Amino acid sequence: KQVSWSMLGYSSALLANLLDSRVIYEWVTAPGPTLSGPLPAGYPGGYQIKWVNLPTHPSFSLQFLKDNNLIGLNVVDTIGRLIYWCGFNLIHMGLTPAMKDLSSGELNYNVWHYRGAIPILNMITGTDPTDPLETFEHWTYGCWGTTAFMKMVLQILNIPIDYVYMEGHCLPHFLSDGTYMSHGDDPYPTIRLHPGLKGTDFLIYQASFDSHFGPGVSAANKLKNVGFRYFELMQQFETIDAYPNLPPVTKPPIQTVKL
Repeated sequence: KQVSWSMLGYSSALLANLLDSRVIYEWVTAPGPTLSGPLPAGYPGGYQIKWVNLPTHPSFSLQFLKDNNLIGLNVVDTIGRLIYWCGFNLIHMGLTPAMKDLSSGELNYNVWHYRGAIPILNMITGTDPTDPLETFEHWTYGCWGTTAFMKMVLQILNIPIDYVYMEGHCLPHFLSDGTYMSHGDDPYPTIRLHPGLKGTDFLIYQASFDSHFGPGVSAANKLKNVGFRYFELMQQFETIDAYPNLPPVTKPPIQTVKL
């Protein structure tokens, strides 16, 4: 009862997203590539993180949310606050000349100082990459890393999130309220440039998702539409900065959340 909503009314699918460990881990047996390198021949099998990020302790996630005032009045408000934090703080990891030939494990060690899946803890606290061309930041592994970050951080608040694969990119699906983002990378550096934006400005509803990414949309157009919400907001940023309470374009009003 630390928040105004509850999982008691969630469907079995939403409960599984929050509580079933198979959402986070998968059993692997055959030798093959992992984030930290190839599995050795004869490997008997074990669990592997399915995401590009490694969960942190729930108490740490909860303290992070409290310290940054990210727990809102309802689910949508909370999602919006975290999107805003991501846009203002996260930086998309880029490849410098020294990084281009690194294995995934060595790259992760260079940026986040861990050779496996990228720790959420290190994203929150920030890291200083060993590459002298990079500086201390809250680095993210792009759209995949940001989506996983939001999923694992908000899990402690009973907010279920899944990802949608979109032509090599990733966008979050906020399951309990039926909203999406058009790309996991949408918030940054958009919010740093225009802090008058709200995190909820980046949310899209099912009708908008279907028109841009639905089954009737070609693969080429789906790829073209990745991040469309960012471009919509950028086209109107002067108006939005001048009138921060202006309703976001192409969206209906925020729906009432069942508590």
